[in-house]
Amino acid sequence: NGVISVDLNLDNLAWAELDNEGHRIRGGMIRFNIIGKTSHQIDDILGRAVAVLIGICRDTKKPLVMEDIDLKKKKAGLAYGKKRANHGTSMFAYRKLTALINGRAFRYGVGVILVNPAYTSLIGKLKYIIRLRCAIHIAAAYVIGRRGMGFKEKLPAIYRKLIPPEKVRSHHWKQFAHLYSIGKDIPAKKLTTRYQTFETRKDLKALVKQYA
Repeated sequence: NGVISVDLNLDNLAWAELDNEGHRIRGGMIRFNIIGKTSHQIDDILGRAVAVLIGICRDTKKPLVMEDIDLKKKKAGLAYGKKRANHGTSMFAYRKLTALINGRAFRYGVGVILVNPAYTSLIGKLKYIIRLRCAIHIAAAYVIGRRGMGFKEKLPAIYRKLIPPEKVRSHHWKQFAHLYSIGKDIPAKKLTTRYQTFETRKDLKALVKQYA
């Protein structure tokens, strides 16, 4: 009957509920703050956030789809301080969240499905934030849920003119990878409101320079 999916972040758990056809029913964000907190405080803060998330799964009687932490790379734009310190903080938080989610899900009989996290935020930015009128993290959670249900995400036709001819027939992940390096830092609203004016990859690069 569908799934609950979650995008793990340093300050929130963004979630989406999908029906059995992969359509979004609703979504939201469970916010928290672990910056400057002790390890015991972090355990308590994250534990309460996870309790809310698993509660949603129990209420809807749906399994949870989440990113495979072993495949997760550094998140772009880690917002708190120096990137090197952030990476250690973020990976600690991600692993702690994963452990708490798996533990509580097992305790309450909630299934957990792991998926590759590749390009979920970018796909959410390019395809869904305007259509669903939601925050980018919720859009990423939606993509994670669809991936867990076996749906594929094709590159929207409007962006295909930015793909070199030799890559037009390549796997859809490779197409998104081609856009990732130049589009990841552009604010979502700016990218989605300007994409119709793009004629070449150079147009997108010109937009990127504004945020370099």
